[in-house]
Amino acid sequence: MTRITPIVLAALLATASVACQKKAAPAAPDFTAPLHAYLEERGRLCLGKETWPIDVTERDVAVGSRDAVQMPVLEKLGLVESSNVAGDGTTASVIRYRLTPEGMRYYAPHGKPGEGQRDLCVATLTLDKVVNVAFSKDESGRSTALVSYTYKVDAAPWTRDPDAERAFPMVARVVHGAGSAQLEEAFSQAGTEWVPVEIANRNTASGPLRGAEGRKP
Repeated sequence: MTRITPIVLAALLATASVACQKKAAPAAPDFTAPLHAYLEERGRLCLGKETWPIDVTERDVAVGSRDAVQMPVLEKLGLVESSNVAGDGTTASVIRYRLTPEGMRYYAPHGKPGEGQRDLCVATLTLDKVVNVAFSKDESGRSTALVSYTYKVDAAPWTRDPDAERAFPMVARVVHGAGSAQLEEAFSQAGTEWVPVEIANRNTASGPLRGAEGRKP
């Protein structure tokens, strides 16, 4: 018959106590649902071309401005059409670009529903998987998390046109990075929920990928 001495009993009790503590430890937060919600609202990849028509001046052409480079490509793709607008003595002549019916298909709302902001949006991102989460505290002592993730992309077919890729290199990087490239989003804890810092601090309608050429991501 096996005897359990006081020393052995104490060791067993200590082991059981540690096991209970391990079982009682809180599970790590799962950021899958918050990221799904975030990208559903702000996952459009847009070009930062919100106001139409867009005028390109002779100076724009001379210095190779962004619109001077990109608008002819969009015209070649059938998304815009141009007309020459003569100056009136006080204003210079310009090339005026307007969206075609095909281009209007991509002139879509972005940001929060009902706020009326529209942009020329060329792709929609959804979550592929969470890769890493780095926890920390902000200046006010709130728990924060920097979440790295890969994404899936549903892009307009013309974004893979060679001229479009040269004119919109950031769009090309995002489109070709689907499933492998990583994006990051910062979250802060609010009660039992994790809220994107961008929304918590600014509560703006600008998406994570709005104005992709020259702004974000």
